[in-house]
Amino acid sequence: MSAMTPLHFWKVIQQRKALVLATVASATLTAVVASLWIEPLYESKVQFYVSEAGDLGAIPQVRNFLPGGSDSAMSSHVAMLQSMAVRRRVVEQVKERKAGALSDFVDVSVSKKTTLQVRVLDRDPALAARLANAFPVALERFLTDVSAERRTASQRALTLQREQTLKQSDEARANLAKFLMTQKTPSVQREQDLVLGRSQQLQAELAGQQARAGSLDERIKLTANQLRDELAMPVGQMQAVHPVLNRLAKELADQEVELAAARAEFDGEQGARHPKVRSLQARVQEKTAQLSREVAAIGGGAAPPDMLREQLRRDLLDLHRQRVAAQSELGSRRNEIAELRNGFQKDQLPRLEEQRLTQEIDSLRRQADSLTQRIADLQTLSLRQEKSAVILSEAEVAEAPKFPSIIWNALIAALLGLVAGIYLALLSGLSGRARAALGTAPLAVETA
Repeated sequence: MSAMTPLHFWKVIQQRKALVLATVASATLTAVVASLWIEPLYESKVQFYVSEAGDLGAIPQVRNFLPGGSDSAMSSHVAMLQSMAVRRRVVEQVKERKAGALSDFVDVSVSKKTTLQVRVLDRDPALAARLANAFPVALERFLTDVSAERRTASQRALTLQREQTLKQSDEARANLAKFLMTQKTPSVQREQDLVLGRSQQLQAELAGQQARAGSLDERIKLTANQLRDELAMPVGQMQAVHPVLNRLAKELADQEVELAAARAEFDGEQGARHPKVRSLQARVQEKTAQLSREVAAIGGGAAPPDMLREQLRRDLLDLHRQRVAAQSELGSRRNEIAELRNGFQKDQLPRLEEQRLTQEIDSLRRQADSLTQRIADLQTLSLRQEKSAVILSEAEVAEAPKFPSIIWNALIAALLGLVAGIYLALLSGLSGRARAALGTAPLAVETA
């Protein structure tokens, strides 16, 4: 028995080529007949992308849910297009099909990373195009409904939060009113501001009184020295000052004391421009000029010594009375300032409590205003209508069916028939050679 070579196989195929051709022809004919019997399916495609613009991107929750352009966003959009919620919205537009039947004839994919593609197969080419074009609209309606639900939920939550904030604000106002009622004042802080202003005023008056007291002490000292000198001077040497000049000098000293007190009260850069200070300055200048004129008019005239001594005693007594009154006024001012300071220190805790309640009310009011603005923004967004699904390539009615393809089916069947025919030819040829080797039948192929 000789070994099998490729030439043996080739001669077997040539001798049984009729079997091979018959197998190829029968397979091809079967595929063509089957393709003709199968109901054709038409394909329609639509391409679109989801835009971030519009009210979807304006809401933080939706923006996080649909971050357009990323892989997760594309996956989310594909899942949405394949969901029953979107299919129901498709069926609302194309009532000839049911939502459950769309899963077998609809394919959703991502094209070029940012573009969505929906491919629909259907027996009716026009219906297939309508179904494909209905998916972008259904997705947009779904996103709009989702955003509307989120806006409604957010608006409801914000409204509830605003009501709670207003309620807390009313409670804070009631607590403030109750607190002020216990303090028996419309405003602790306002009263303390008045007390502080009164204390500053008393400080200025105290400074003026101290300046006046110092001036009175100086005048008492000068008058006492003058009286002592007059009493110690011999009668023949006494030269008395005219009473008119003494009166003018006294009035000038009083005016200077008042001017010093006013300057102490209104100190600073603008103190010299104060009307009271300027008026006193004018009066001092006028009194100084009048005293100069009297000195020039009287010349060296002298008054009797007894009259001068009596006038000095009266002036000294009057100065002592003024000094006592000034010291009493100083004590009164000091006591009043001390009482104001003690009361101010005692009212610190009520003042802090009032500030806390007032700040709480202001904070709650600002929160309520912010919530009101956010609710108004959501209401404004609900009025905006912007397309989120932008169609790039609209589905068109197919002219030729996608499935079945008679040519492709015939070619594939012919190829399979060829393989099957060769197998049958070799099987029959090799089976005959095996029998010849056993001596039961002649060889089907002669060896070379």
